[in-house]
Amino acid sequence: LAAPSRKRALSGSSEQGNREAGAGWRGDGLPVIDIGPFLRPPRVPEGADLDAAKRATARELEVACTECGFFYVHNHGADAALCTEAHEMAKRFFALPESAKLRAGIAADSDVGRGYQPVGKNVTQGKPDMHEALDLMVEHEKE
Repeated sequence: LAAPSRKRALSGSSEQGNREAGAGWRGDGLPVIDIGPFLRPPRVPEGADLDAAKRATARELEVACTECGFFYVHNHGADAALCTEAHEMAKRFFALPESAKLRAGIAADSDVGRGYQPVGKNVTQGKPDMHEALDLMVEHEKE
């Protein structure tokens, strides 16, 4: 789901400053990552070095996933109305009783890793995460 605004960059400074310095997440809010370089067509400033932008975004994703465990996505190109609808659907799902959410849970013998996980099921850096989650994915044909 998309961040509602671009108020924070990874270290609380500008995105460009983070990319130039190779800064990582410093614990001051959730990382906001611009995935524009990976879209088709890429969403980057005119004249930008696309390969460098992709490397910087990949590094930001790595840091966010290994140090924070969560991040907001910016510059994704998804329709704002669709994002609003997804947020509303998520609110309705997570407001359901635990027993109802567990019916959409990830099966213990499943290797797909999609579905509901109750508080403590996800683990980041060897510690249970104190949040519940619903992991979804759409599979696309390889190009």
